[in-house]
Amino acid sequence: DVIDYLGGNPVVCLSQNGSFLENTTVLYYSYPTGYFILTNIGCSLSVVGSFLILLTYILFKELRTLPSKILMNLAVAIIVSNLFILIGGPIISSFPSKNLCTSVAIILHMFFLAQFSWMSMMVFEMIRTLRNATKLTPESQHFKTRLFVAYFVLGWSIPLVITVASIVVNFTTDDLVLYGELEDGTQGSCWINHLESAIVAFIVPVALSILFNGVSFVCVTVLLCSAWRTESKLDKEKHVPFLRVYIAIFSITGLTWLFGFLAILARSVWAWYPFIILNSTQGFVIFIMFLFTKKVALLYLELLHIPWKPKTSSTSTKQTYDLHTPKYGGGFTSSKTDSAACQSPASTDSTV
Repeated sequence: DVIDYLGGNPVVCLSQNGSFLENTTVLYYSYPTGYFILTNIGCSLSVVGSFLILLTYILFKELRTLPSKILMNLAVAIIVSNLFILIGGPIISSFPSKNLCTSVAIILHMFFLAQFSWMSMMVFEMIRTLRNATKLTPESQHFKTRLFVAYFVLGWSIPLVITVASIVVNFTTDDLVLYGELEDGTQGSCWINHLESAIVAFIVPVALSILFNGVSFVCVTVLLCSAWRTESKLDKEKHVPFLRVYIAIFSITGLTWLFGFLAILARSVWAWYPFIILNSTQGFVIFIMFLFTKKVALLYLELLHIPWKPKTSSTSTKQTYDLHTPKYGGGFTSSKTDSAACQSPASTDSTV
């Protein structure tokens, strides 16, 4: 393998006869240096953010609600896929091997699909939480455990089945899937090199996940709008923070890939930059959305035995959607603060 530069852009090439000769070089792909830099920066941030998600939920058992456990699995998928993006290239460049390239392609396929699978699980759980928000009786721990087992099986089995089926086809045929190799048997890019197979085994499942997330978003929006016509002002305010969180989740699960499709249609180098930035930083964005909060900060301060004195202010109540409220495995909370409050992390949030 060699990496050459054509017009200032990195180009990955391979000789078909074992030595690099210009007239026998196969060009696999070429992309602007900016893509490479942004991808590495974004994936690194994503790995750090996803690691912090796992670390936080491991350290603080009280935060491990049903949605939080879904986020932990999503974080695992993001960490594995982004790590192989970051280290896969250097490893293969240092130890050229078609089998190694094939292995990287299979792992990336599996965990990219797992990301979308777990994002869909998260969206479904958000819808379920909204529908159950009016129930007076909390769900039992036994029910939530069984529900998480169902999520776990679906979240990992769907990408696993698709990947295993692709592996079987790859090793039983000569011209389908083509993990890490071309039709003539030489090493290709460390991905699915057969276009139709990539469409069936990756693009279609991804498109179905995005479609599900988009349709769910529309249904939730319609449901909330219908409720607002008949509910009191207090009830309307209760659903506003939920809608904000749902919009944020939809932006990650659907809007990001909309930029990718637009970039394909636009056929412009610059059109890919928004997609690369948003897609490569998903783990970091999810961390900021759900764990970069006062509640989590107070827990870390308590863990590290750092004294914290709240600012004195008049009594106020602010209602938010808290992913870590145990009533439904995520729900609405009201944060009440006055001069005598905030003596501990638990006192800053109370379940509505």
